[in-house]
Amino acid sequence: MRKIATLFIVGTIMMSGCSKTPDGSEFVGTWYDPGKGEKIQITQNGASFLVRELASDKNPKPSNSTLPAVYQDGLLKIMVGSRSVAITHVEADDTVVLPLMNGQGTETLGRAKE
Repeated sequence: MRKIATLFIVGTIMMSGCSKTPDGSEFVGTWYDPGKGEKIQITQNGASFLVRELASDKNPKPSNSTLPAVYQDGLLKIMVGSRSVAITHVEADDTVVLPLMNGQGTETLGRAKE
């Protein structure tokens, strides 16, 4: 009985060490839409994140702003003016989906090859 209890405890510890709790790190990186030329970079900044637009072949002069974001409920939430915008990470194909600034749909960006 003691051996079974020991095995159970060791197994539980090993399983808890292998499980990954989402922390927003899946959003970190450079994301690109080759069709539209949109390119953004998401970096971690302590417990929060920073999102900025990067120059690309189709967008040589991006905006020079960096927006703060927080990871909440599986989404990366950015304050743009007076409204909140959520970026979603799609694990199946490692893309991010973000709403267009005009509110007319979404855009999907793939992870850029570094």
